[in-house]
Amino acid sequence: MLQTGSFLLLVLTLYFTPLAFGTTETWSMAVAELVVGIAFFLFFSQSNLEVYKPPGIVPLVALLIFAGLQCIPLPPQLVRLVSPHIYASFQPFFIVQGNSTWIPLTLHLRATIFEWLRLSCSVLLYILAVQLLSRKSRLKITVDAVCILAVFLAYLAVLQKLISPDKIYGFRDVPASAWQGALGPWVNPNQYAGFMVMVFPLVLARFFALAPEQCKRSSFKERCMYYFSDPTGNLKLFLAFCLALFPASIFLSHSRGGILSVCLELVFFLFCLSRKKIVQHRVSTILFIAALLLTAIVFNYHPVIEKFLSTMPSWQEGLQDGRIAVWHDILQIIRDYPITGTGFGSFADVFPLYKSFTDIYVYDHAHNDYLELLSDGGIIACLLFGWFMLHIIKTGWQQLHKRHSPYAVLLTTAALSGIIGMLLYSLTDFNLHNGANGIYFFFLCALVVSAGHTRVHGQRCPALPRVNPSLIKQTGILCFSVFFIVLTVLIMGGAFLGEKSYVKAVQISGSMMRMEKKTAQVNQMLTQAWYYDRLSAKYSYALTNISLQKNTKKKAREYCLVALYNQPLQLDFITKAAQIIQDAQPEQAAQLLSIAAARRARPIHPPSSSD
Repeated sequence: MLQTGSFLLLVLTLYFTPLAFGTTETWSMAVAELVVGIAFFLFFSQSNLEVYKPPGIVPLVALLIFAGLQCIPLPPQLVRLVSPHIYASFQPFFIVQGNSTWIPLTLHLRATIFEWLRLSCSVLLYILAVQLLSRKSRLKITVDAVCILAVFLAYLAVLQKLISPDKIYGFRDVPASAWQGALGPWVNPNQYAGFMVMVFPLVLARFFALAPEQCKRSSFKERCMYYFSDPTGNLKLFLAFCLALFPASIFLSHSRGGILSVCLELVFFLFCLSRKKIVQHRVSTILFIAALLLTAIVFNYHPVIEKFLSTMPSWQEGLQDGRIAVWHDILQIIRDYPITGTGFGSFADVFPLYKSFTDIYVYDHAHNDYLELLSDGGIIACLLFGWFMLHIIKTGWQQLHKRHSPYAVLLTTAALSGIIGMLLYSLTDFNLHNGANGIYFFFLCALVVSAGHTRVHGQRCPALPRVNPSLIKQTGILCFSVFFIVLTVLIMGGAFLGEKSYVKAVQISGSMMRMEKKTAQVNQMLTQAWYYDRLSAKYSYALTNISLQKNTKKKAREYCLVALYNQPLQLDFITKAAQIIQDAQPEQAAQLLSIAAARRARPIHPPSSSD
């Protein structure tokens, strides 16, 4: 009973995360984390529990522990020893508060906690999916459910682009900041393309799984006669039509990385199947895949070709892509924070200080998941993630050589192809930082393990090492799941409620009422927002300004210190702290202004030939 409930919650998560606008908002991420946490708790609360040990669990748990350590305050001298640049970044806080306060190994505490929760959700889902999909009936149901969802989203994306490009689901307006236009439930079409890159091989494998065994060595005429007389012929024709929607919708996204990734993953997919001789009629299969891509190209070739041509290098300027300049500046961040990074989720705070070019865009991410992993988590996080991925790819490749069941081989190949496609796409985008795409990436990792080990025919038990955890270990796992659920409610729920109060404060500040009454109500709403979400420096800074208006500098100093502690690189916080202590501590105020000026006028490092 508990396993059934846990399985239903797993499928619910796989449906909810893409449909909830790609899980890019606080409320949707909170729901996904709660559902996964509850499903995990239900599964591991069974009596006489036997679990399978997932490959790569050691580096994955180590990565989770490392991300958690970034959030824990440490002695300043220890932080100075481990990461001198993080210690130096907290100098404005030390000037105002003193050097005795412990500080974390991150430059944006709230963002790092959010990333830890998101990573924990993905890790729990990976472990849970390996356990639940070890049963062949659940494996088939889950794959079919994901394929149905993927077909629906591809159809929705094409229909939306043709009929209602400015609205999601026909009722939700696309934000004005989304200059590329939404596609499907995603505001960012590149993230939609990333999702399709992962799920397209699954639908393709489901199509090939319908190939009749008795027709594999027949003539072309006999195969045609059999296909039209086969009871599943209508399903095959329908799936063939649906398959054409996937590359077509990816081309509609105009994502160069998505187009190249889906082409390369198809090459890998066909290469693996040809080695296992699952696809007997190679020429017809290749022609079928080529027809799918040709349909997509004809469907929307002109803007895609223009976008590719705009990237081509010229004799004078080299490769034309704004990402190149971003990546060059990120290398300097990696040099300054090589071991532990700047803290998960802190990229948006750090990058403006290293930005060597001028444009109108705000860079929340690096448009390269590997460089962002290096800048946020340093060498430690990069090695742990690489160790985990090596385990997954090695496991999938080994099972492809061992297994002989066509369905198991097709499913393993599809999951491995989706992972490789996303790893390629991550070279030019930040899909792994999207809520839905990150969850589906770890789901594919679990699918590689489950499809490669689960016996579809004959034996019921998968060929995975079984572990019978002791009562102490099971209790520890349950305690962690409860801690995760409670922390999600407190942090994510508080962030959601705090944002609602902040929006009310903004509405009140723009309303027509007496200044005294307006100030009192705004102060009340902001205090309420800060009460719900004390990690948000935005609320602390707003309360700092209101306290200064009331001439209560002691309260303003307290709020400003909270803001500086959570985001020590924000120049506005530093200058505001200097304004607060100007009268009482003029020398310290001058030091703060000097630090702010130095960070604002950071020397630009132009690209050199050695780079």
